[in-house]
Amino acid sequence: QASSGVKQWKKRWFVLVDRCLFYYKDEKEENILGSIPLLSFRVAAVQPSDNISRKHTFKVTVCWVQELPAGNGQPLSPQAEHAGIRTYFFSAENTEEQEAWIQAMGEAARVQIPPSQRHEKPDSENIPPSKHHHHHHHH
Repeated sequence: QASSGVKQWKKRWFVLVDRCLFYYKDEKEENILGSIPLLSFRVAAVQPSDNISRKHTFKVTVCWVQELPAGNGQPLSPQAEHAGIRTYFFSAENTEEQEAWIQAMGEAARVQIPPSQRHEKPDSENIPPSKHHHHHHHH
């Protein structure tokens, strides 16, 4: 039940490249878990109605409505339109990262970002700075 609130938080490494969000298991970016094409999307703060208690969370609403085949003159039914909209919740490590992500994704929503500009940040908590230097204290 989506209405019960999102309880399962999984730690993922997200990379925003050229209006597509790729996600990996960790920052080594070895095995990609999936991608979210950001054809039409908006970034928003989490509302009280979203039932999210976690800090530094924002949501991205992605719309795939324009992926319909060309020449299909049928008006969209509300069901079909709703099927093309998905909301993702992201939890950043801190306020700075949350704001950086919202800014980067907000820019991506407005303009086409050159593929060279990659904005990389892990999207959840508990990643010590030492991890970026590849010291693994515990396994």
